[in-house]
Amino acid sequence: MGDTRKEIAFLGDVINTAARIENECNPHRRRFLISADLFQKLNPGTEYRYDEMGTMNLRGKETRINLYSIERNSAEA
Repeated sequence: MGDTRKEIAFLGDVINTAARIENECNPHRRRFLISADLFQKLNPGTEYRYDEMGTMNLRGKETRINLYSIERNSAEA
């Protein structure tokens, strides 16, 4: 039971954080935001543009989180 509870708490926190990041899209007029932790794991190519949005407070979280926006680069004509 102890291991199961820890797993549920971990998954709950991840989902909660993802929801809080999603809630920041509209106020910042961005379609898609990701955490700096995820950004560091990506292999950014030229198809997308990544803009650092800065460190923000997310509702219900004690630590501030650095966010990046992602937008697809325009197709060259």
